[in-house]
Amino acid sequence: MTRRARDRIRREQLRHGWGRPFEREGVDPARPLRESMDAAEHERLDDQTWRDLLLDQVVSRLDRTITAAGSQALYRWARRPLLDADALRRRHAVIEAMGRDPALREEIQTLLLDFGVGRGKHLPRVLWGRIDEPEVPLPVLRLLPVALVGSIVAGILLPSLPLLGLGAAIFVANIVIHNRASYAIAPMMLALEDVGRLVMLAQRLVQLPSVARTESLRPALDELAAMLPGTRSLVRRTTMLHFNDPFDLSEYLKTVLLLEVIRFYGAARLLRRFQPQLRRLLDVMGDLDAAQSAASLREDPATCIPRIDASDDATAPPRIHAEDLRNPLLARPVGNDLLLPSTCLLVSGSNMSGKTTFLRTVATNAVLAQSLCVVYGTSYRGAPVRVASCIGIADDLLSGRSYYRAELDAILRIVRGAEAGPCLVVLDEIFRGTNPLERTAAAVAVLQHLAGRHLVLAATHDLEIGEQMGGAFSEAHFCEVATEDGELDFDYRLRPGRIERPNAIALLARTGFPDDIVQRAMHLVEAHATQTSKMLPRPNPASNTGLREARSRP
Repeated sequence: MTRRARDRIRREQLRHGWGRPFEREGVDPARPLRESMDAAEHERLDDQTWRDLLLDQVVSRLDRTITAAGSQALYRWARRPLLDADALRRRHAVIEAMGRDPALREEIQTLLLDFGVGRGKHLPRVLWGRIDEPEVPLPVLRLLPVALVGSIVAGILLPSLPLLGLGAAIFVANIVIHNRASYAIAPMMLALEDVGRLVMLAQRLVQLPSVARTESLRPALDELAAMLPGTRSLVRRTTMLHFNDPFDLSEYLKTVLLLEVIRFYGAARLLRRFQPQLRRLLDVMGDLDAAQSAASLREDPATCIPRIDASDDATAPPRIHAEDLRNPLLARPVGNDLLLPSTCLLVSGSNMSGKTTFLRTVATNAVLAQSLCVVYGTSYRGAPVRVASCIGIADDLLSGRSYYRAELDAILRIVRGAEAGPCLVVLDEIFRGTNPLERTAAAVAVLQHLAGRHLVLAATHDLEIGEQMGGAFSEAHFCEVATEDGELDFDYRLRPGRIERPNAIALLARTGFPDDIVQRAMHLVEAHATQTSKMLPRPNPASNTGLREARSRP
């Protein structure tokens, strides 16, 4: 099959698969390795927030890249959401160009396919890892094959001299050196092959007329062109590493003449000189792959293009206005709006009604808006924000760290991190590891500290928190609905105001707990509500309708 016919078939396949999800087995194992090598801590989502939002699963679900380099770039984008509105506009322009121009996109995709599906995952090993010098210095390695051939030829021509014995000794030494070096270079061979393919891909890309005509791609194209001079010798050396003949005779020559070892360490020496350019080259090529992946996501009718604008007032708290936000991990998600009259929202609600999912949905879409320039919802508008969360905290038995200490560390991280600039802070049932009185007091103190400067979403079962916030937070809730057969069901819709009637005791009964447990719990709730209602101020009927009635009954 000719190259032209193969490219035509590929383009038809790419056109057919455009806008459709890829079937992937999971997160590319090279991504965390790649991320750990060049990530600045202050630019990253912290590990707790990454875990809280299930972003490993989100990125894997949304990944429509073709190469491992693109998959790594997509991971890097999500791990480091952009905080600069101009940088976001530039990224958006590249993604938009990919979606608007099918011919341009398919040419780039075809080149990426030539790089190879799954290729590039070995590149971090040689671009960021350490390549040790050979045990035998490279000049000596280059001299040994010459000495071997010379001693054999001289021994034949001058049989009176013991040169054949010297040749035999060099022959054995070369085999030993080859075998010892093979353990060190074998894991690097595929990586060096990928380096050569990467450079050739970049060389072909800068020659594409459609790419040169696209204004938004010019900066990337100019950067690639500036990095390519001097890399041809590297491509030639990496290509020679993988020369084979049909009869495998070259394998014997590679062993006794140290051809593979010499070529590898010669290429490695050259590679060390070009490592900075090659790292950036990988970034640029990966970014192009990630851009076409993000453009494909925009074809999903469940997504929209976010509008991210820098705030005119640097001292003003950030705002996010969004409609019908949905979580990309859910098969049948229920959308909810985030149209706040203030910058903070306190969410109460029944158990299992969707509070935590709502928090994750808002924060996840904020990350996607500032990284992949796409949001799962009808509309999204906001300012760039850092995203920090405290949702899924766990104790650490091996280190002796209790649940409450882990929670304290997580919330202190958020409070300190918020000093760096505007944040979207997501808190779910904070300080649940301690007693109700101190939990409420500590939660109110933290929320009041963050309110007015940051966008804060907090979910809680403690209705007293809303009563003590003094109007600093808007309030909303989720609740259950009764079905025709008397069972509880949930519609996962966010409603304004505070929850009127908690459902924890009702769930005890419907789950099958004995009646005496349920009745005893109901009586305790009634007694507690009667006692506390005498000490609390009268609720504001405008925002907390029915709260007192809810407190007087289970």
